[in-house]
Amino acid sequence: MKKRFVYIIAALFLSLSFIAGCNNEVEHVVEYYTSVDEHGKEVKTPKLVYYYKGGDSTNCREVQYFSDGAIKMEGHHVDGVRQGVWTAWYKDGKLWSRGSFKDGLSDGTRRVYHSNGQLYYQGEYEAGNRVGEWIFYDSLGKEIKRTQY
Repeated sequence: MKKRFVYIIAALFLSLSFIAGCNNEVEHVVEYYTSVDEHGKEVKTPKLVYYYKGGDSTNCREVQYFSDGAIKMEGHHVDGVRQGVWTAWYKDGKLWSRGSFKDGLSDGTRRVYHSNGQLYYQGEYEAGNRVGEWIFYDSLGKEIKRTQY
């Protein structure tokens, strides 16, 4: 319960920080996980939150959550498609992946990590396609493969 409270406070802090950074009024839409606690009472936790600027129907920011309230993934949309850096985490809060999008397609550096925090692979995207050299590592950080695209 204490862990969930910390996640909820962190989510609220991130949300308020984002809202303070937007020039226009921000609206949000929330989808919830629904469960039942030990007393039989229905409990709702955020699953997915979309933040919109000034009544515009285009997403400004999306945040996804695990059922325990931990942040799963976040990033921005422009004209309804992914744009900019998107970041994802494991349930325990460790970084899982970080990569950029341009016009809804992967574009730029992508790094994905093992659950122990070691780099799993890294490479570049260009307009949704893998390009250049991609390097893969085992869970101890030892390079195991290089592939050219």
